[in-house]
Formats: sequence, C-alpha cells, structure tokens
Amino acid sequence: MDINLKTLISKLNDTTRAAATRAASICLGLGQYEVDVEHLFLGLIEQPGSDLAAIARQCDISLTGLEADLRREVGRFATGSARTPVFSRHLPLLFEHAWLIASLGSGQPNRIRSSHLLLALLTEPSLAQLAQRASKLFARFPLDRLKHDLERLTRGSTEAPEIQAEEAVGAGADAASDLTQAATRATPALDQYTTCLTARARDGKVDPVIGRDTEIRQAIDILMRRRQNNPILTGEAGVGKTAV
Repeated sequence: MDINLKTLISKLNDTTRAAATRAASICLGLGQYEVDVEHLFLGLIEQPGSDLAAIARQCDISLTGLEADLRREVGRFATGSARTPVFSRHLPLLFEHAWLIASLGSGQPNRIRSSHLLLALLTEPSLAQLAQRASKLFARFPLDRLKHDLERLTRGSTEAPEIQAEEAVGAGADAASDLTQAATRATPALDQYTTCLTARARDGKVDPVIGRDTEIRQAIDILMRRRQNNPILTGEAGVGKTAV
C-alpha cells in the first residue's frame, strides 16, 4: 500500500493532528532536521484525554516515565538545522499502518486515533524496534488487548466514537445530519475510500479547466464509445493532464 503523505495526514483526527503539529514544533525548537516517531509520541503525551492516556492509565504505565525516555532519545538526534524540519521516513510508514488498522476496525468512515498509532508502532516490525530502543515502557503495553479489547481500554477517552459523535451534535444540526447521511449511504466503503467528483463539481469545489476544450471533448467522445472507451492522457509534466 502506497498512500500519499498529504492524504494520510488528512486521516488524522483532532487529537492526533494536534500531536503531529506539536511534534513539528518540538523538533523545530530543538533545531533538529527530521520530525520522527519520538517527537510524535511526545506530542501525543501532551494531549489530555487521549486514547494513549486512557490505555496507560488502564495498564498502570507511567506517561511521565515514557516522556522522560522519549526526551532522552530525542536528545541524541542531530541538531543545528536552521530550516523547517521534514517528516522522517518512519512517520509515513506509521500513519499508513495506523490508517489500515483504523479502516479494518470499523465499517464506518474513521479517523486515525492515538490508539491506532500506538498499535501500528508496536506491530510494524521496523517501528517496533524503534519503539523498544526509545523506551522499554512500550513493551508493557498489552498488544493482545490492544488488538481485541481496544474499546474497553480506551473507555473515557475523548477520541472514543461516542464522544466524537456528541461533539459533532453539539457543533450543530447540519454536522449531525451529515454524519447520519454518511452512516446510512448505500455505498459506505465507496464513500470512505473515494471522492465523488460529480458532487464536488456540483458544489463548485472543482476549479474550471481553461484552454483544454478540445481534449475534454475528445475524452468525452471516447468515454461514450461502447468499445475501446478508456481514454489515456499523455504529455509532459505540467500540461494539464490531471486537470482534464
């Protein structure tokens, strides 16, 4: 599975997105070159009421101790950068596996929670090695329970689906209506993993294509054929293939 990083970031929920922003801030403040998993989990520890906090509380794992270990590990990273840091190669891998876990865990459109990030960290082999090197406390998280009893472990978390739903209702009737419609659509999987360009165009969310009338008409003609109806757009980079 190869998913664009921008797409993966868009799958983060409010808590994990705030943690990612905080991770970048920590990295920048230390003058380090890459935002890595350790920065991200430092950001997650700072998020009140998260899945991570709930799980640590249920399992009697000290987040203070985990934070100290992570800061010690981060202190070993190279410093001296005067530029905006970039994501390390570990974060896209972490986000990708977390999104897979989030998708498999629910039939409804979902977002990446901190529990998904934790489970991805502990189950993806290369990331698991990184976690064990960063802190031995990661080994105390019960992997089997995380896989099969996540709802109970995260009880009381602000990331829990029922809490998210209550916040959506509080945000207004329109938002609640949108959630209801999304849940009752006839094609939930298609709605979750694809974008309806027809609906976006109808809502004025697609920019107009200028100067490509001939190409568009040719594509339409090909699409209307009974056979040989798959248009192929070729050309140099930047000439407008994606726009067409």
